[in-house]
Amino acid sequence: MPDAPATSTTHSGDDMRKEDLQEEEELSKIFEHECGCSDNCYALFSHSYIKTYRCDIQAMAKPVQEIAIMSQMAATSTMGGQKERKRQFFTFMHQGHKICRVTFLKRHAFGKSRFEEIMKNYRMNGLIPRVHGNAGKTPNHALTYDDILRVVAFIRNYAEVHGISLPGRIPGMKSYENKKFLPCSTSKRQVYLKYAESCEGLHVKACAETTFNMLWRCYLPYIEKNEAYV
Repeated sequence: MPDAPATSTTHSGDDMRKEDLQEEEELSKIFEHECGCSDNCYALFSHSYIKTYRCDIQAMAKPVQEIAIMSQMAATSTMGGQKERKRQFFTFMHQGHKICRVTFLKRHAFGKSRFEEIMKNYRMNGLIPRVHGNAGKTPNHALTYDDILRVVAFIRNYAEVHGISLPGRIPGMKSYENKKFLPCSTSKRQVYLKYAESCEGLHVKACAETTFNMLWRCYLPYIEKNEAYV
């Protein structure tokens, strides 16, 4: 589990084992029952991918989790008619695939009531996280919204300069037009070190490398290193 987005609670070993067991039980239920929709969209993703993705999301501070959800929903929203006063409709997407609501919520380890509260807040206030009871008590190592924006912007800009776009459709590859590949001579660690260097120049603290890679997976999965196409 990525170590940087800390929470405000110090867990004992017993607490962590209990949480791990609860997560394993939840995953077992998810894999057993799947989503139940006619498209069976759960089959689009491997069990190991779902487990890792949930782990990454749960490692974020709660306000950051909510920003991640609202950002994804805002990117797929459409407006209703004038009689509905611009009511927004959302399409649930993940990795370029249209998925059902159940799959989206399970993938992000979100319950229905929490999701509805977040979307209510989004419709009223826009992309602003809700104020929780421990507001003003953010731990020193918690990941902030500005931290996320800085990482995402750096990776995106780096890929624009150094990345290679596919020249045409590759058989068996979906959403190829969004793919960008880093040169085979470039590793993710090298990109992270460049990011850390840029943070030093800006006099801001760089996030941990594990967190950097987690944000890369969550927000920019279309930027990758693939020697077959570089």
